[in-house]
Amino acid sequence: MAPLCDLFFGIGSILFGKLSDSFSPNYLMVIGIAIYTASSILGFIFHGQYMTVLVFRVIQGLGASAIPAVNNTIITRYFTATGRQKMFGLVTSAFSFGVAAGPVLGGTITGRVDWAYLFLIPVLTLVSIPFFLKYLPAEEKRKGKFDLLGAVLAALTVTGFLLFLTQLEVVYLLCSLAAGVWFVIHIRRIDDPFLQPSIFQNPLYRMSVIVGFLMFSAMMTMMFLLPLMLSQLYSLSAETIGMVMFPGAICAALFGKLAGDIVVKRGAQYVTEVDFSCPLSGSR
Repeated sequence: MAPLCDLFFGIGSILFGKLSDSFSPNYLMVIGIAIYTASSILGFIFHGQYMTVLVFRVIQGLGASAIPAVNNTIITRYFTATGRQKMFGLVTSAFSFGVAAGPVLGGTITGRVDWAYLFLIPVLTLVSIPFFLKYLPAEEKRKGKFDLLGAVLAALTVTGFLLFLTQLEVVYLLCSLAAGVWFVIHIRRIDDPFLQPSIFQNPLYRMSVIVGFLMFSAMMTMMFLLPLMLSQLYSLSAETIGMVMFPGAICAALFGKLAGDIVVKRGAQYVTEVDFSCPLSGSR
């Protein structure tokens, strides 16, 4: 269930990121939060059936993907170069704090009440809607067509690859490669593609994508496998597992803002080198 939710979270991030080029970010954020909360409420109501829980978890991932995708657009569009670096650090801290509080809160609710009530936590995001509508300017729709075929091909490429990683079926890999080749050919033929091919000509961008992929893969692997290990090997309760994961996430929250300030003073390369050295030192 978790990989499927993450899959649609990734697809939704691409879609909302592209839509934010044409539509006002505040409305996209409201739409994403509305989808997120509606699917959460429905998931709570129908939590007794596995398939309904699975469907609403997938929709949850799709709605939640608007938050980081549109948030990045807001920072890029409304802040200066120096302000962006600080804001990205602040957002990283906020995200890490949520990661820290999530396991503790989720473990407590699961251990003392019932896991179904976890579906109601996202309803709290409704509080943020008035602030988005009040403080973000309502922009007019920008000219340009949305490349629906490109979006579908990108989604099929990612979906096939992730299914191959989880199921280890060659047919999924072949479908992913076929969709990927078609996607590359397609975006080179139209004027307003879903993804501009020219961005891949920038070596710094290519390296950033590779580094980001490797770092997030390692981080999400730890976040996914660590609770399973603590539960199956050490028979810890959900509440105790949350407390075990809490210190690491809090450290990430504390150093996220600090990293943003250091980027302003010493550059992104220095922070990246330090970032890589920390996991290597911890693996000994």
